[in-house]
Amino acid sequence: MLYRPGLSSASVRHHTPVGALTGRKLGRLLRKSTAARDRVLLALRLEREGLAQLTRAQAARLANVSVSYVSTASRFSAEEQRQLAHGLISLSQRHNRWRNSPTDDEIDRLVQRIGAGRFLAALDRATAPSNEEN
Repeated sequence: MLYRPGLSSASVRHHTPVGALTGRKLGRLLRKSTAARDRVLLALRLEREGLAQLTRAQAARLANVSVSYVSTASRFSAEEQRQLAHGLISLSQRHNRWRNSPTDDEIDRLVQRIGAGRFLAALDRATAPSNEEN
């Protein structure tokens, strides 16, 4: 196999048709797929193309990955899945994206902890017009 920067050997092997996988080939793929992204993409292919009509949970268990990671990857476009296979985007970063913005309950707890006065003062500072003219 030729060396291609950015490609793991396991992601290249994922081009094998799922229907042609034997138990031995699947075991070898799973042993060589050390990156979670490779196992997630394999689980996604097992769910979509597998002969046994595996559920998402069964495919994830077989590939030894989290069901929620497979669910996240299933929402990716074909281009995003290709980028994931090549390591150009991070699965965990895309999976945990919702954690970057606080919920209303978290904001309410923050206001209760620091006090409404401090919160409003910070809001005034953040929304104050700048004195610089462009």
